[in-house]
Amino acid sequence: MTSFPYGLHCGDCQHILPRLPPACLRACITHPPYWQGHGDGEIGGEASHATYCLTLAYIFRHVRRVLQPSGDLWLILDDPFPVLDVLTDQGWSVVGMWPWDTDQIVYLQQAGSASMPPVDPVWEMPRQDPDDPIISLAQYATVPSSLIQRCMLHSTVEGEGILDPFAGSGTTGVVAQRLRRPFIGIEYHPIAACVAAARLRYAQTL
Repeated sequence: MTSFPYGLHCGDCQHILPRLPPACLRACITHPPYWQGHGDGEIGGEASHATYCLTLAYIFRHVRRVLQPSGDLWLILDDPFPVLDVLTDQGWSVVGMWPWDTDQIVYLQQAGSASMPPVDPVWEMPRQDPDDPIISLAQYATVPSSLIQRCMLHSTVEGEGILDPFAGSGTTGVVAQRLRRPFIGIEYHPIAACVAAARLRYAQTL
């Protein structure tokens, strides 16, 4: 595949990411599934936490290939430390880490990237956007758009592409659309992908 359309794609990011062209996007902002160890074959359902970390390592190796050499990664995860051990081996450098709700926000750059302005260390934002009617109806917990927007404005300018390989209910895509950033989102679960598609359509009417 020599080109890939921007937009939302329903499927396994482990299969879709390798098909994306290299160095085509500026930043990745994502909230991977938590590890729960259900053994159901999905990401987060691995039998051991070590296997879960290896799965994420494979995914973020392809994320790094898809990003431009100066591309940034914003990772929102409850326990990022075992994953970070693997990511630093891949060439990622941790710029900063801040608590938010029950998660950690981790800002990473590729080795050799130019330094960016400092990030405000205070991340006091609600778990859910209160004014999103689709999310309220679907009862989905999301990362708030204000958090995603801060990451996006720090790492990109208008016209630079954004990736979210765990698109969930589509918040990263909604913010990218609002800020005029091209967006590629991948979501494994069809129902979540439908919610994300509905939110993206609704955002176009605002």
